[in-house]
Amino acid sequence: MKYLFISLMLITFIGFSQTTPGEYTINLVKESSKNSDFGTTFYTYEKIIFSSARGTFSKKWDNGQPFLDLYEAVIEPNGQISDVKNLSARLDSKYHESNVAF
Repeated sequence: MKYLFISLMLITFIGFSQTTPGEYTINLVKESSKNSDFGTTFYTYEKIIFSSARGTFSKKWDNGQPFLDLYEAVIEPNGQISDVKNLSARLDSKYHESNVAF
């Protein structure tokens, strides 16, 4: 029974695996900051939420950048983002806020 299960798993994996490489284009986002921006999560079809050290906070981390905060932005049809703003004052704390998942 164990060998049957393993065989079925292998057939499923091989049958549904991608056989051709995907084609991707990586572009610089115009709204990126000079500090760290990362941890993007899609929030509806037209918005993203991401972590950034773009603030002007007085508390700095070991790397000299401000503590992380969460920001939201609108995704434009060309893939750029616009209307970047702080997600919510209710989430602000004296610690990092990053890597959100819905």
